Amino acid sequence: LTLLRAAAGDPTSEAEAQALVKLTHLFKKDPAAAEQLVQAAKRSAPAPASPTPYEELLASVKSTAASPPPPAAQPGAFTWATAQQNMRSCMNGTTPVPRQDRYAYWRSTSALGNALNGWMHVFLYALASGRQLVAGDGLAVELLCGTHGAFICGIPYRSRSWLKQQSSRGVDAGWTDSDHAVHTADLMWFKYSGVSTAIMRGAQGVKSRRRWLLRCYAEALRCPEGGERLSGGREECLMARAMQLLLPGSRLRPEFVHAALVEAKRRWLGSIEEFERVVATRRDVIGDHIFYDPPLQGDATTRWEGALHVRGMPNALEGGHDGGTFRQFHANLANGSASNTWPCVAQRARAFDKQHTIQDAPRSFYLATDMKGLCRDAKRALERHDSSLTIVCLDAAPVHLTKSKHAPVSVDS
Repeated sequence: LTLLRAAAGDPTSEAEAQALVKLTHLFKKDPAAAEQLVQAAKRSAPAPASPTPYEELLASVKSTAASPPPPAAQPGAFTWATAQQNMRSCMNGTTPVPRQDRYAYWRSTSALGNALNGWMHVFLYALASGRQLVAGDGLAVELLCGTHGAFICGIPYRSRSWLKQQSSRGVDAGWTDSDHAVHTADLMWFKYSGVSTAIMRGAQGVKSRRRWLLRCYAEALRCPEGGERLSGGREECLMARAMQLLLPGSRLRPEFVHAALVEAKRRWLGSIEEFERVVATRRDVIGDHIFYDPPLQGDATTRWEGALHVRGMPNALEGGHDGGTFRQFHANLANGSASNTWPCVAQRARAFDKQHTIQDAPRSFYLATDMKGLCRDAKRALERHDSSLTIVCLDAAPVHLTKSKHAPVSVDS
């Protein structure tokens, strides 16, 4: 990396990210050549100096400056601790007392979407059990919240080595309490069909307690109560609360932003200036463990006008074959029976966008998809219909997070 960056004559972190992308592609294209490059760099590198003791390093970075003031409170904001206390109060003290030294450990062997289904389960469990949430092992969890993940998450990350040092057990069907320091999430929590079916999943004879918990979740998180079958806005609110805890504000890691910009310059379909504005790091105005009613003031200039996720992973990535059904599905979305989807969603997003009058607000609609080629087809379908609307996207080959070999992304994992 150092040699590649020096050859570019650019010492910036963006140049380092560009070098990393080049090296990664070389490993894919010609592993032997890449290995030769690495070995040559090692041979030509200067001999390492004696390591500086950790205590000296720590002392060298200590600052005498005053700590920054805490973020200003968002109107109507409340804390995770308040939500846990309100949950216990609503349950008439029949749930455990909230404790700071007891943890609920989020882990997942699934890809991103299913890992977030697991997050909803463990979020609900932690709220009722009085435990504190920790992000743990699993590639999707690490890519979000690990030591080298995309986000500086609102909950701490702890690797498997930390877990091995704790007394732990899995969460059982009846959500019974124990004195174990850590309760680990069930790996079968990759399916989520709403809070009413996630409470004490698999337990018998707990129907009335499920109904009680369901009502108290809405009360503790200040969401619509809804009903057992009809949500009435409750589900949307609970999911928003869960994500506010996991990803507060817009705290992207600067290293991730640099790498994303390098990739975007190669693959991004749309305005790179808008992309930079959306991913730019910004001052934290929320802080950890805070729930609030959006939007934040800063969201107006750092969010797309609208967004849509189209999930259509090729069957081949699951060990199957991309037959006629899959190709027909893609064709329908691109320019067939469903092609009017794109002007429909883009127009609705603009109609509901309360920030569209702000001068610096992005004017594009973001499409996230794992169907290669759909980006370009959707852009053409939309722009044929209404040239004032724009779709932006990253046109890249799909990747299966759990069926492809990946190196760990976090320390000690």
